[in-house]
Amino acid sequence: MKYDRNEIYFTSDSHFWHKNILKFCPNRKFSSIEEMNNGIISAWNKKVPKDGIVYHLGDFGFCSIHKMNDILDQLNGRIHIIKGNHDAEFPKRFESITYYSEITVGDRLIVASHYPFLVWNKSHRESYNLHGHCHNTLLYDPNALRMDVGVDSHPLLEPFNMNEIDAYMSKKTFVPLDHHDKDTK
Repeated sequence: MKYDRNEIYFTSDSHFWHKNILKFCPNRKFSSIEEMNNGIISAWNKKVPKDGIVYHLGDFGFCSIHKMNDILDQLNGRIHIIKGNHDAEFPKRFESITYYSEITVGDRLIVASHYPFLVWNKSHRESYNLHGHCHNTLLYDPNALRMDVGVDSHPLLEPFNMNEIDAYMSKKTFVPLDHHDKDTK
């Protein structure tokens, strides 16, 4: 898929209805799971327009399909889901359901996955790996064009837009990790 940079957003690890997530993630300063759900929904909808495109990179919710549909009915955007380690069933409301996706935003290849990669398709050509799973605990790598776009990585618990992603990546000094940067074909 190819997208305009102004229409697309990325997030991960919302963990709707997951009671224990409040213990594990100190950035989530909520007194209850209902307050957390409402806070994340509110942050999402302040950022994402009704017609925006959102790639959610896994661990959407710990709940029944009925509760998940209720959450989805409240969220702006057309949502694509990439399965995470805590995801099981999904309602048909998602635009697509995959384990991995390669999309182009402007001229930039984005490799979207739940898990971070050490190398990925065209990483030697400055493609980005956007992922979740780590809840902002992965050690910062100043050379890898990789970013945790999970809820816990954003100070406002909202999805990231491409300007924020590019700003984050611009602080890195890109260094290819493998031999593929010498490949001229």
